[in-house]
Amino acid sequence: MKKEMLLSATGLTLVFMILGSNLSDHYIPAMVNVYHGNETEKKEKKEKKPEFQFNQVSRTDNENDKALSGSTLSRLDEYAEYLYRKRGFNGSIAIGRNGYMVYKKHIGYTNLKYRTKPIHDGSNFQLASLSKQFIAASVMLLQQQGRLDYEDPVTKYIGGFPYKKVTIRQLLNHTSGVPNYMWLAERKWKKPTPPDNAEMIKMMCQYNLIPHFEPGTRFKYSNTGYMILAAIVEKISKLPIGDFLDEEFFSKIGMNNTYTHSFSDNPIHKYPRSSAYPGELIGYRWSYNRYVSIPPTVNDGVIGDKGIYSNVEDLLKWDQSLEQNFILADSTIQVAYKKGVTLDGSSVPYGFGYHLPNGKKELKAFHNGVWNGFTNTYRKYHKDSLSIILLSNSSFKRITPTVNSIRSIIN
Repeated sequence: MKKEMLLSATGLTLVFMILGSNLSDHYIPAMVNVYHGNETEKKEKKEKKPEFQFNQVSRTDNENDKALSGSTLSRLDEYAEYLYRKRGFNGSIAIGRNGYMVYKKHIGYTNLKYRTKPIHDGSNFQLASLSKQFIAASVMLLQQQGRLDYEDPVTKYIGGFPYKKVTIRQLLNHTSGVPNYMWLAERKWKKPTPPDNAEMIKMMCQYNLIPHFEPGTRFKYSNTGYMILAAIVEKISKLPIGDFLDEEFFSKIGMNNTYTHSFSDNPIHKYPRSSAYPGELIGYRWSYNRYVSIPPTVNDGVIGDKGIYSNVEDLLKWDQSLEQNFILADSTIQVAYKKGVTLDGSSVPYGFGYHLPNGKKELKAFHNGVWNGFTNTYRKYHKDSLSIILLSNSSFKRITPTVNSIRSIIN
């Protein structure tokens, strides 16, 4: 029996040896496929985009002349103190130059009424219209990914939209002529909490207000346009605008203090504090020799034209990410710095999310933001890739001359 089993095993061995040359044609590629798979994984790891690195220099770091001089820093500190003591500035200032954050200063208090707890790195400001650059960037990213075209009509994404000729590009450039959603909300909204974007667009479709002008024929700054753009981003991405921004930009860049906040669940004219946003500041106005907090209004449920919170350091991270083409390609972001054009060929002083100055000026792009006590500005200059950012929650009135003074100190 053992002899028979031995002969049987020997026979099977001979069979496999004879067939080996034929089986090897199939066996070896299997080995190669496994090997290639490992190499592909190695290649993917090697080609994986590096994490964003935020560049900043300390007050004493003068390596390669990146930092501002000690005398310049002292003058900036003195000026910031003057702004607080004499001009009522309460907030933060940051300066970026040649791809580095070279100055950051917090002035004043988080609670202006009682002057308690100084403004700090975790204090987050309502960006007001500075929010528009993030909505524009979202649209540009979708275009970069081939998921939309700037010439697409809004009706492609929003069913029942009454302004059928309006395109995405016209919303970005403020040449759409769509009516003011705030006017409609203030007169027609009857619920105790503010409408969100979807509810506001539904109202626009319902009331079909007369547009300001034929789409593409004129320029008129429009908050409505950026509210609609945020809704389009949500429609295409199938994500709330806050989640889209966080996944595609904020988390990747390390903007840990930047987020969207709609007050659509909060009663109008009341200001309950949300534990989800412990560093979120309230806007104030000066009234009868004291600061008074400003609660949300009927228009504070809408996001896109406003509704993004951040701080100066996060905004400089954003600024650097654009300079480095970390997420948006150079060809993509450069479109944001090109003036819009009307149907008759006239240029308009706005790109995608930025005001663009007329003539050959040192200022490359800028945007101011004013909303419920918050007064902000972002200025980008050609020389040295200089960026100046001011965020304030005290209804500050002198934003442009203040930036000009800071610019002169740096020079």
